[in-house]
Amino acid sequence: MGTLAYACSFIPYFNLIRKTITVLMRDYSKRFKDPLLQEAFNLFSMRSIRIFPVLPFYFQLASHATHSAGVPEGGSYGLAKSIEGRFNVWVETLDTTLRSLKLS
Repeated sequence: MGTLAYACSFIPYFNLIRKTITVLMRDYSKRFKDPLLQEAFNLFSMRSIRIFPVLPFYFQLASHATHSAGVPEGGSYGLAKSIEGRFNVWVETLDTTLRSLKLS
């Protein structure tokens, strides 16, 4: 594919990129009514970095849709351990919050 043709292939997605280039994942997740979905989308954001933009997430989804996604760093086991670690921190935080509410 030539350079011009390649550049033109992005035209249909220009507005999406323009509108989301400054949107952070924490703000994007607030669009969902379900608190579990809100938290899940924040977990996608690279170890819950609060200033993670949503645009790389879109690129990741696109690469999966076209079956061109790569192998996660550390392999599937590394990815699973990373998710497990973030989930455990989330559960501990939730547990602490619930305990403090019961004590109040």
